[in-house]
Amino acid sequence: MTVYSGRYGSVGGQTQVLNWNIESMMSDNAHANSATRAGKQRDEGVHDWTGTVNVDGPIQVSSLFLPFTFTGNTGAPTITGNGLRLTGNAMWTSIAISGDITNGSRVTVNASFGGHGPLLHNQESSASSDVANTIIMSKDCTVTWNGEEIDWQQFNFTITNEVQTYVGSSTVIDGFVWTQRYPGLVDCSGSVTLKGSEVLATQGDLATLEIKKGSYIIFKITYARYLSTSGIGANPNTGELVGYTGNFGMCAHSEPGALENATLGSITLFGNIIWPESASAT
Repeated sequence: MTVYSGRYGSVGGQTQVLNWNIESMMSDNAHANSATRAGKQRDEGVHDWTGTVNVDGPIQVSSLFLPFTFTGNTGAPTITGNGLRLTGNAMWTSIAISGDITNGSRVTVNASFGGHGPLLHNQESSASSDVANTIIMSKDCTVTWNGEEIDWQQFNFTITNEVQTYVGSSTVIDGFVWTQRYPGLVDCSGSVTLKGSEVLATQGDLATLEIKKGSYIIFKITYARYLSTSGIGANPNTGELVGYTGNFGMCAHSEPGALENATLGSITLFGNIIWPESASAT
């Protein structure tokens, strides 16, 4: 057995990968009967797999409603020899984006996904795709709420896809039973941390929240509801600056009065509208 370092690991079609991880599992059908002589017998169960990938900068997400091909490489053959490659179709389950201007960090993304059918193991690993690197520093981002720029410190937003799992006769592939996933309801929530004693909005307010680098839309949610204010207070013991965190949640449409006159919202991530579902994904 050859042991490899993960220092040249990559994900196909994605640059600036911090790390990736796959969990592969099978259901445990432990049972006993008169033929097992007081011992447990295990039959092969349902196979499934899930994973995560964490990156600096933009992540390649074209749709929340269609499977994508995950290709995880543990090494690059031109540098380290052959490593392991894991490949399979998957559905995004959550995508979290964060920025922190107080420590000068880059904007980062932490994403999770679940398998949609078989996970293949292949010894022919390959280097990362030649997708152009886009470096996004937190200090270069502007955050606006209802068109007004915010003097922000940190932001954290998570998009979730409440995927539905399915196992049936159609998911038996080459003699193995696999779990498949189908898109569910989309939700989005998050927060912005800032200083000041004047609260950003009134609870219940509805508006657009947008994060940009120049004209490039990093994240935009139309519409967001201002839900709550966390952590506001004063500390005479330390004299620390007064600050708080504003918490937001998505709303599918505006509220101009009658629902039939409402405007459907949207979620944009790194320049692509990923909700609502496009006609090609229905």
